Amino acid sequence: MPQGTAPADDKQSVAAVADIEGGVGAAAQLVGRVRRVLAFTGAGISTTCGVPAFRGPGGLYDTVAAAAATNGGDFPTDPQDLFDLEYFRGNPQPFYTYAKALLPPPGCQPSATHMFLAQLARRGALLRNYTQNVDGLEAAAGLPTSRVVHCHGSLLLDRPRCCVCGAAYPVPRLLEALQAAEVPRCTRSLRRRSVAARSGALAAAALSPRRSARLATARAPDADETAVDPAVFSGPRPSPSSTSSAHASVHHAGHAGTCGGAVKPGITFFGEKVKGQLTSRIAADVAAADLALVMGTSLSTDPVRGMVGRLPQELPIVVVNQVWPEGAKSSRPSGDRLRDGPDAPGIIFLQGDCDKVVTDLCAALGWDTPQH
Repeated sequence: MPQGTAPADDKQSVAAVADIEGGVGAAAQLVGRVRRVLAFTGAGISTTCGVPAFRGPGGLYDTVAAAAATNGGDFPTDPQDLFDLEYFRGNPQPFYTYAKALLPPPGCQPSATHMFLAQLARRGALLRNYTQNVDGLEAAAGLPTSRVVHCHGSLLLDRPRCCVCGAAYPVPRLLEALQAAEVPRCTRSLRRRSVAARSGALAAAALSPRRSARLATARAPDADETAVDPAVFSGPRPSPSSTSSAHASVHHAGHAGTCGGAVKPGITFFGEKVKGQLTSRIAADVAAADLALVMGTSLSTDPVRGMVGRLPQELPIVVVNQVWPEGAKSSRPSGDRLRDGPDAPGIIFLQGDCDKVVTDLCAALGWDTPQH
């Protein structure tokens, strides 16, 4: 039997627990007997830390929509365009006006849910946490980096790059720009950029025509960003709202012979490919998992929506959220695990605040109460 794979008998006995009457007690039985928990988390586990959710009343999208109604063309009419790559390239300022909200406020502490996941890791029961959040609070809670996958990247861990020349940009300087609500500009020397371009052209000319063509069409960002199965990891996006000609685009006159292009943080925008390593990692983790936790997410965006929807029927799922995830209500393939709602076999839905639910879970398990 491959290392890390749950025995079939164990998986069947665990799945049987999920068929009993739901509630915190049933969920506690599951959590207490499994060894490989696969957690999928969203903005709802960070709201008590002062990081706003994207959707819902008072969320980030509501704030941007109100600004668009007040300021007209200065802000996107569709709030999701704030994270659309095409819109950002035409007008990066709205993103930097509001992106400060994605960072934890000064002095904030990880939530009780973050601490619950860290306790799972300390007990050797957390296989992986696939997080949609970019705030970095997993590390602050003590989650080992090997146990966390940032599905949309991280403002603190992933390298920012210039949208024009692809040059790397220091994370500390990006954070300064986020705090100041200013668009950071690339400081790479235009001479260095020109020399690099000429060197690349000479290298391409020395290759065979086929390899030369591949080099000429290669993308500038990190090499580990490769194409993945679009059925799992890509979601359709409407065309971004138009931008005014007065907007500051990614192209900008640099100072003292520098590039001056707008810097994009290392998080994944709509219109970008997610990192190819997600494809192989999630497949291996799903095969090994004996329980899935879905916490604080509306499941409105891929890749997590697709990951959860394709979990195998024999894997029990505990969903913790204020409401049944909106993304699970949309028209989904017939094989989607969440398509039939919270009463489907093998699913326990714990409705409520994530921090309150995990506190009750720990009490039922006799574990330390997670502190926020």
